[in-house]
Amino acid sequence: MRERQSLYKPKPLYYKAQILCSKGGIMISLRKLPGYPIWHVESDNRWELAMTFLRIEEFYECPNPDFQGKVFSLEAYMDWYVREYSKDKKPVGAFTYPSDWAAFNVPGSAVLAVYTTFTQHSEKEQWLFRELMKQGAFAEKQFYLIGNRCGADAYFEHEYRHALFALNTAYRQEVASIIDGYALPELRTWILERYAPTVLTDEIQAYALTGWPKGCRTTPEMTALKKQLKVVEKQHIPAS
Repeated sequence: MRERQSLYKPKPLYYKAQILCSKGGIMISLRKLPGYPIWHVESDNRWELAMTFLRIEEFYECPNPDFQGKVFSLEAYMDWYVREYSKDKKPVGAFTYPSDWAAFNVPGSAVLAVYTTFTQHSEKEQWLFRELMKQGAFAEKQFYLIGNRCGADAYFEHEYRHALFALNTAYRQEVASIIDGYALPELRTWILERYAPTVLTDEIQAYALTGWPKGCRTTPEMTALKKQLKVVEKQHIPAS
């Protein structure tokens, strides 16, 4: 899921990455994180980061059925995004995807789908696939890919929780059971206005553990949920 919001920094999990690529002064890196098959992309340039993830992310969860789960070109997606989201922005007609989305997370199945079914991969996609292959990600039965700009450790924390939710069955079942016990009407409404219903529980746990979204009032029920989830989280995050 792509992330717009600013988050506070919780328990530090952030790991500095080795620079693997430098293009025209732009730095982008990839490394495997400890404990789970999670690979982390980091760049000092939001355009570089966003355009590396775009087709994988939108294949995975685009709200437009013309793109979700479909093969599509960057040009087709960019045209649609401008028509759909530039109406109230200045300058009108600008492609603002890289500035709209600050961080990314996708399951390995989406990465592999774009790698195997899309044609004419961009240079950024080619770099990503090449590095994932070199580092052994494609040999894993299951893996997860997250990304953020350099130093944005709060976004990293949020994306890491999505990866943990996807990869750790015991963690996922425990937090889902806890969340089912809370009504959370305002938070659920806020999330469902921005995300697909299929990721509702995942988004609730990620926000609860790494910082509530701006524009969503924090209720006593949300505070109680956060406290309960923190106990579970400690049992599943590897020591850094």
